[in-house]
Amino acid sequence: MFKLSIRIFFILAIGLSACSQPSLVDPGLQVSPTVQPAITLEVQLPAPGELPGTTISPTVTTIEPTQMAQSTAVPASQEIEKILDSSLGTPSYRVQAGTPVAMANFIQPEAGCNFLGVGGQPFNLSGQPVLQLVVEVGGSLAGSEVFHLQLSGNFTNLGPGGFLITLSDHPIESNGSLWILLYDLAGQPLTDKVYFSTFNDCARNFIMINFVEVDLSADYRINFPLIFR
Repeated sequence: MFKLSIRIFFILAIGLSACSQPSLVDPGLQVSPTVQPAITLEVQLPAPGELPGTTISPTVTTIEPTQMAQSTAVPASQEIEKILDSSLGTPSYRVQAGTPVAMANFIQPEAGCNFLGVGGQPFNLSGQPVLQLVVEVGGSLAGSEVFHLQLSGNFTNLGPGGFLITLSDHPIESNGSLWILLYDLAGQPLTDKVYFSTFNDCARNFIMINFVEVDLSADYRINFPLIFR
């Protein structure tokens, strides 16, 4: 839940929405349990002897109070988490061929081996860098949970659309426990989660990951084979 709050704050802070969104659940709504009172049913039966050959004793049935189920309305934050973590659908970006690739830290030479990070750029269909996409890195590293957000274009040493996320101040080995994901400014995921590894090696303490836009119209093209006689 903490990560979700940071993600939403991050997106709203850069002007993702000009209008405040209505809460999915009225925060002032108070739901109190309803208790049904005990109900006593008194059955009036004919006196013994009124029905020949039959002896009947009156009985009393008591229904105990029952506790009504409390409201199961889902908090707004859980609804947002469900939206953000739902099926990503058809991704509009994919990882560029040749990446992820591990290399020595050349972007912060003053840090040298005292660095571990991931960075790159997203490119559109025309091959131009794309700015103002939200980059999220999550997963775990050395037994600790990882959560970082950055905007493409905030680290131009890698190019106009460059982004850089520092993971540690020293190289750490990990095997596919970290992932990276792109969002647009509306919070819509643009990629599937891309898992990558890191290395306890000063010659491989920077992971380069670039993204390229996908031509979704290509999915609807039908190619017929040529038949020669």
